[in-house]
Amino acid sequence: MTAAHPPRPQLALTLAITGHRTLDPALEPGLAAAIGDVLTRVQADVAAIARLHHDHFADEPPRLSLISGLAAGADQIAAGAAIAHGYALQAVLPFPRERYAQTMPPAAQAGLASLLDQAAHVWEAPAGAAEGDHAYVLAADVTVAGCDLLIAVWDGEPERGPGGTAAVVAEAVRRGVPVVHVPSSGEPPELLWAGLDAVPPERLRLDNVPARCLDDATLAEVLAVLLTPALPASEVDEYLAETEKLDRWRAEWPLLLAITGVQKLKRGMFRATPYALANRDDWAGHAAGCTAAGVEISGHDRLESAFAWADGLATHYAHVFRSGMVFNFFGASVAVIFALMAGLLPGAKIGLLVLELLVVGGVVANTSIGNGRQWHRRWLDYRYLAETLRLLRSLRLLGAANPPGRDLIGPRRWTDWYALAIWQGLPRPPALADGATLTALNRHIVAHELDGQIAYHHLVHSRMHRLDHWLHSGGQTLLILTGLTGVGTLLGLLFAYDVVKPFSLQLSLLSAALPTLGGALFGLRGAGDFAGVARRSEATAERLARVAALLRRDGLSHTLAARALEEAAAIMLADLAEWRSSYADRKLAVPS
Repeated sequence: MTAAHPPRPQLALTLAITGHRTLDPALEPGLAAAIGDVLTRVQADVAAIARLHHDHFADEPPRLSLISGLAAGADQIAAGAAIAHGYALQAVLPFPRERYAQTMPPAAQAGLASLLDQAAHVWEAPAGAAEGDHAYVLAADVTVAGCDLLIAVWDGEPERGPGGTAAVVAEAVRRGVPVVHVPSSGEPPELLWAGLDAVPPERLRLDNVPARCLDDATLAEVLAVLLTPALPASEVDEYLAETEKLDRWRAEWPLLLAITGVQKLKRGMFRATPYALANRDDWAGHAAGCTAAGVEISGHDRLESAFAWADGLATHYAHVFRSGMVFNFFGASVAVIFALMAGLLPGAKIGLLVLELLVVGGVVANTSIGNGRQWHRRWLDYRYLAETLRLLRSLRLLGAANPPGRDLIGPRRWTDWYALAIWQGLPRPPALADGATLTALNRHIVAHELDGQIAYHHLVHSRMHRLDHWLHSGGQTLLILTGLTGVGTLLGLLFAYDVVKPFSLQLSLLSAALPTLGGALFGLRGAGDFAGVARRSEATAERLARVAALLRRDGLSHTLAARALEEAAAIMLADLAEWRSSYADRKLAVPS
């Protein structure tokens, strides 16, 4: 059955543990109690958020998980505590489990086997993907990318090698992930997080990261930032209450595209496909390509539905806003022409003035309704949300790739909250068999994701360039015709008065109407910024092509592939952010 509204995300939070393998046996009970206390407080705060924001999340129990490498010491202590508190255990192993067990003493091997039996999901590094320290670095990247809050049982000392506890903490700090530091000496926990002082996380190191005692208020504050939309949440409420809008009754924008030769009229311009069906083939093709690469994916139904709704609504509001913009500019021109005709045709003055008032009233009503219903803001927000959601399906598959917007400091826009909430509810990434599987997956992502975006941006560049050129040429032509009409009228009155005099009324009207229509074309061109859109799309396509070439390489490491896909996501979202910023102040207005 088709959903009546956009899907609400599941309330989900994933913690992770990093810590030393060797701990003072006398301190282990206290450390286990400290970790258990954090887990208990998180549970209570998440339950409170579920009650307070029940309208923003799906009618499902909150999902709490813990990622652990299951190494001896802190990893196994935290994993056991998480299971005891009802958290789902997600294991991330740097090697296949048999080989990994061989790196541990017998007691830890037994703990590993027991915890693996209780794990809800196990991710193992692909065979041959990394060796030695690099395998631990990869596991650390997957851990940090997959968690919302990191618990670190750490002695506070600087990094002593790649993949170690301090290195994992440093990576989390740079990624904007809050870190609950549980000192291995038994001192009270503290919170390490760029968000405490609104410092860009990429500028931080372990010796200058903001820190605060982890009291109840601090923990509640950070969880609220991670999980809830900024209040008041009116824009979230509006989005979650949206319904499908399949009839596109505004014809102005598609007619402009058809008249200018940019795009032919099609049925889809006036009647949209139901949102759940519009992108079904694309998502099925993405899943089929993953299967062909040796990667089975599941649990992305909510993500697909969320994208379908955001995409469908963005297309609808783009259609009505752009049509409204076209109507305003040409309506204003027609109103001026009616006014001129009323002055030149006294016998039809009343009728023409009535028509002028009707058109002006239509422009004012169109502007008032469009701005009141926020066509402009909804178009920009929903398009940004849709493209962010589209990226998540591939970013998740690589495991070590981080979601867009995680490192944002300060209040997030509702679109960032919604996308991250959908991300938090996604299943853990699938384990890849080997390097060949990773290469095949990378190439599938390039072919299905990046090549499609590159082609799209080339198409946008072509269409918007043609539309801008047509509006520019049309406006210039009308102004040139205005000049020629004026010169011709003057010469006629001077040298052929009797011939020109009977047509003076029409010539006067033409001299006024032509520049009025030319001004409308120039005004529409400026308001639409079609040249800017074309230029940005061309630059985005070129940058994405370079990333695509990198991802097609043989033998690309798991970490580098993840960083490359993050870069592709950053390129696409930067283009959208620039576009959104450019259009932010271009609401519907009555042309002066």
